Amino acid sequence: MKKFRYMAIFAAAFASLLAGCAAPEKRPAKDGELAGTYWKPEKSPQFTYIEFTGDGRMVGNSGCNRFFGPVVYARGKRIRLGPLAATRNSGPENKYEEIFYARIEETRGYVLDGDTLTLYNEDRQPVMKLFQLKPRAAKP
Repeated sequence: MKKFRYMAIFAAAFASLLAGCAAPEKRPAKDGELAGTYWKPEKSPQFTYIEFTGDGRMVGNSGCNRFFGPVVYARGKRIRLGPLAATRNSGPENKYEEIFYARIEETRGYVLDGDTLTLYNEDRQPVMKLFQLKPRAAKP
């Protein structure tokens, strides 16, 4: 009888452990008007782009490395980008990438004017100007 009781306690503890490790239910992020758009920064290396994916995230390429991070939209044109995570390949654009990542992470607002997106910092100073790219064709 004692053996059965210990097994039952062990099973209950194991089940509660598994329940605690289960992934939380995913809730859709509130996305702003940038969701699903692609942008190229002004005066940037060839393969640099930013994509706002539409699920509260952004992904992109900074020249040599891929990056990703969260996007938090607030009231009006307030936005917070990052913190970013990126691959660490070496290449000629690494100095540019450090500046690029810093400007993305200091962004606190934006103005969307047609095919131009301007990112602003906390002091409402422009940190980066981007131009809209056409969406990539879907793979068949």
